[in-house]
Amino acid sequence: MLNKKTRCLLPFMLCLSFPAWTACGGDDPDTPMTNINLFGDLDAETQAALPLKAVTSLTDIGLWPSDLAIYGDYAYVVDSGNNAITRIHLTDFKVEKNYIDLGADASPYAVYADAEDIYVALQGKGTVARISSANPTDIATAASDLRAPTAILTAGDALCIADSEYDYASPQNTKGSIHVITSQGAFTVPSSSPNPAFIDTISLNGTTYLLSINAGVIDFATQTPPAKSCIDIWQIPQNLASAQPANSVCVSNANLGRVTTLDQMLYVGDGMTPTLYKLPLGSLLTKDAQFTYMPILNAPKGTTTPIAIGDHLAVIDFTSDSISWAAESAPQTYYLTTPAENPVKGPIDIVYDAARKQILILNSLSETIDVLAIK
Repeated sequence: MLNKKTRCLLPFMLCLSFPAWTACGGDDPDTPMTNINLFGDLDAETQAALPLKAVTSLTDIGLWPSDLAIYGDYAYVVDSGNNAITRIHLTDFKVEKNYIDLGADASPYAVYADAEDIYVALQGKGTVARISSANPTDIATAASDLRAPTAILTAGDALCIADSEYDYASPQNTKGSIHVITSQGAFTVPSSSPNPAFIDTISLNGTTYLLSINAGVIDFATQTPPAKSCIDIWQIPQNLASAQPANSVCVSNANLGRVTTLDQMLYVGDGMTPTLYKLPLGSLLTKDAQFTYMPILNAPKGTTTPIAIGDHLAVIDFTSDSISWAAESAPQTYYLTTPAENPVKGPIDIVYDAARKQILILNSLSETIDVLAIK
């Protein structure tokens, strides 16, 4: 687990290797544009050629925002510094600060929303809170006795929580566990490697699996990558009941982060090097499964987050304040700032609002959200 100041060191983005939207540049309409400042001073012809349109940049969303989730007509932002959740309407972009007051010393870290509830990981209290989406003052404890919850999701009737158990005083003692609460009972199982920072679900042959992305232990003083980083694959709830994952796929000297899937392929970025790993979904359960290494273009230091948008793959890059669409031979990078604007946005999370065909990018350093429309 990482706190609000160090979370950006975890893997958060990826890069692409698919045919992507092309923007026209120069005299050749097939020449992809690069180094475009979406929030800069673009002429009308350039703007018309871009696959993205800058809609707005939302400010006053909170102090030290650390996570973003959307459901229905709303986005929810973790306002870590004020122990609150900010709500944003996805149509008129009205910002409701302190929409949910989580109380002093809550230290919220992650948020997840579904049809009925909003779930928030409270690291200061070692709990996950469940809040009614219809009544933000109706706050209950969904799970307790956690050390450092970092990620939450629901799958069917299962509530799944990653507990990184990160030990800042003695990082070498860091472990990690996955907590799942279902109608068949509650399960707590250890992760195969330390620091399960993210979780996700996939469907294989009609069966739902939980992915636990274990980022590994980071030496912040030397910026040394973890010796090993793994993704555990759990069938819900069978593997969890036996405390043995269906499979684990590991990478040496890596710091794996959030995943995305596209065209039957799983992609995961590396938070400390400009690297993308990919693996066919069909091989996830095979014992000899291995990630294929791909260097990431235009991401000099890593810390990247991937997202699948329709048939395309995109990546946000914390180090360059950018979002990229890329083919292997034609990367296209769109910057969220111009050099004159002192680019220190620090994008750490991205979500796709499919209903409105827009992207929301959460910037931790500038404490803003950039909203981009897809043409």
